[in-house]
Amino acid sequence: MQNRYRYFPESDGCKSKCDGESNCYLEYNCTHYQHCFERDRGDCTCVLMTCSFGTYWNQAIHVCDSISNVECEQDPCRSMDKYSTYASGFNCRSYYQCNSRGRSMAMCCKNNESFNPDLGKCVRDYTCKIDCTARQFHHAGNRPSYSSFRETQREVQQDLKVNVKVTETYELCEENIKIDFSGDRVINTASRPDYIQANDVSVVSSYGLFNGKTSQIFSERFYAVTFRRLEIELLFYSDDTGGPEHQILVSNCDSMARPLGIPELGPNKKPSLAIILSRSTGTLTFLGYSEYSRPAIIRLPYSKNSWNNAKLRYDGSTFEARVKNVDQYGKMIEVKDTKPLTGNH
Repeated sequence: MQNRYRYFPESDGCKSKCDGESNCYLEYNCTHYQHCFERDRGDCTCVLMTCSFGTYWNQAIHVCDSISNVECEQDPCRSMDKYSTYASGFNCRSYYQCNSRGRSMAMCCKNNESFNPDLGKCVRDYTCKIDCTARQFHHAGNRPSYSSFRETQREVQQDLKVNVKVTETYELCEENIKIDFSGDRVINTASRPDYIQANDVSVVSSYGLFNGKTSQIFSERFYAVTFRRLEIELLFYSDDTGGPEHQILVSNCDSMARPLGIPELGPNKKPSLAIILSRSTGTLTFLGYSEYSRPAIIRLPYSKNSWNNAKLRYDGSTFEARVKNVDQYGKMIEVKDTKPLTGNH
């Protein structure tokens, strides 16, 4: 979520706010930060951005980071008793609980329950059906309606067996999302774990089976965060038995990017990052968008009725896509391509 406002310095654009630079990211509070940049007229525009549920702004590395990695002086739990709870403000289900070290921990009520701040606990509420990491908006009327910043997977009609790893490359190259299907449920085993939520995903023989209708795994890691470097690795199997022509495997769904109008997305979807499967052509489309350069669009073939390893990598200037699989003779095949992509993603 964002609120945009303008700031007019005397003569130097954003340089007085950004230590001599024309573009910067500034701490606002635990859960918000400002992206300041110069516009065409030279004025400095700052956008107030909201970190995803379960993360705080980390000024040291300029990203929304796991709360456990951030020392925020304004954390409400610094002045609350341990095990106290308070509403997150994101939606009816999510809330925070204070641990013994005076830090907030992201918590979520069960489906059909909501967090009652007066009681400090989850209570039965059949009107509360929103996903725990989605942002909730109240509209006029007796019953609230909800909107969330993600693409539902109801369009996907074929089964997909998936393993997922998402890495934002810091100086230490630590993982933020690493989906593990080896147990009896879906968990994030990354070294710097972000909050994730899995709905209707079956764990079978160490892979995740998506039912093609309601299955989804999502995190707000991609929303309202600018990536300077990023790596995504996706291992998937598609049996190609049916479903829509274009199927989104990974996406930040809706962003400030302009609609690109490519057939894989349609006219209204606006991700700045996506991997899309096209059945009839047997291709994966890798999409990267930056407000500072032309979008990077790479199309590579994948192998139907087989396991495929798809990897997307962005280093701040180059957008790279790779697809690996094994042919019918057992030989490993890899195809790759790169496109220039300048600026933060």
